[in-house]
Amino acid sequence: MELRKLRWMHWVEILVGVVPSAVLMCFALPAGILVGLITLAANVYNAVRYSVFTGIAAGVFLIVGPIVGSAALVALAMVILFGPEQIAERPRCRRTVVVTIALGITGVCVWLTLQALPGAFSLKVGNWVHYAMGASFIVSLRYLYTLLVGVPRKRTGPDFRR
Repeated sequence: MELRKLRWMHWVEILVGVVPSAVLMCFALPAGILVGLITLAANVYNAVRYSVFTGIAAGVFLIVGPIVGSAALVALAMVILFGPEQIAERPRCRRTVVVTIALGITGVCVWLTLQALPGAFSLKVGNWVHYAMGASFIVSLRYLYTLLVGVPRKRTGPDFRR
């Protein structure tokens, strides 16, 4: 696969959609996994000792969420850098990118829903986190739509528009 020539819109997508989320993932990935492992260990201990299975889902989400988000961010960067045309040419690569981006979009929706709930597993973070996730969400939706519906073909032959 070859890198495509990036136009100004691709640079905007990278600088607005990918870079802020990548900075966020630099901190969220190790911190999320560490906190998730601690939460999971504490809840497994409580489940074994007191037969209470309440917080295991939160620990699993804290571990899996940043990993899925990072994978979706890598898939989004691949689509921007190589172009949806080259991704669509390879069926296995296309399926992998579509599933990964769809899981990333789902993760953003779950995170924002959890942030909107009063009290239950709600972390108060700054607005820049919501901006970073929202911007990558919008760029991801654009490329997911392009990969699912179809890549626009280049026109060949005479142009009849006047």
